[in-house]
Amino acid sequence: MHDSSIPRRFEALSRATAPFMRFFNESAWSRLPDPPPPDICDFAVGNPHDMPLEAFVETLQRWIQPQNKDWFAYKLNESQPRQVVAESLRKSHGLPFEPEDVFLTNGSFAGLTVALTAVVDPGEEAEIPEDDGVPDPGDSELSGLERDGEGVLHDLVQVLALPEP
Repeated sequence: MHDSSIPRRFEALSRATAPFMRFFNESAWSRLPDPPPPDICDFAVGNPHDMPLEAFVETLQRWIQPQNKDWFAYKLNESQPRQVVAESLRKSHGLPFEPEDVFLTNGSFAGLTVALTAVVDPGEEAEIPEDDGVPDPGDSELSGLERDGEGVLHDLVQVLALPEP
């Protein structure tokens, strides 16, 4: 039964994150010393095990220096990064990518939402492979998508449909 003092979306978020919270707070992993012993390779949450590549560090050092007042501001699909990505795609794939072909978002789910909204009409079904990169379980309930027994997402409640202009 829904407790009306708690927003439904918050309840859904709590259910969605419960397995992760149990893992972080109650599992054998949660009881490892910090840092873990050197003979343990902890791949649980993507912690690094090797020093970063020198070229990666140099790139970070070069671009971490702010070049204008908005350097660390929230960005919305700006043209300069789109040009860089398009050029990189042209070089790596040998195809005529243009900046207009690139749409940058602040996360994979936002990107999936934008892409699906562009090609799926309200009430239509969208199938995405199980290894889609969308966090689960629980994202289904939060986004209005549901995974069936085959691991496929279905658009059930038109959440991905943007309002008509």
